[in-house]
Amino acid sequence: IGQGLGNLSSAVIGGVPGAGTMGATLVNLSSGAQSRRSGLFEGGFALAAMLVLGSLIAWVPIASLAAILIVI
Repeated sequence: IGQGLGNLSSAVIGGVPGAGTMGATLVNLSSGAQSRRSGLFEGGFALAAMLVLGSLIAWVPIASLAAILIVI
């Protein structure tokens, strides 16, 4: 909630929304992760997605990414 409110406050004064790793970690834990290796797999999959789909991800509007960050 705090990160979402921070992003909303940032948008009000013209800032750019952002996020730390908390969202991905919470999704990882709620999906049943039980060891530290799950974080390594998560990071590896994120890197692979960025390398393979980077040009496609670049077309996603910043506003929709901000909405996803607020929800997470």
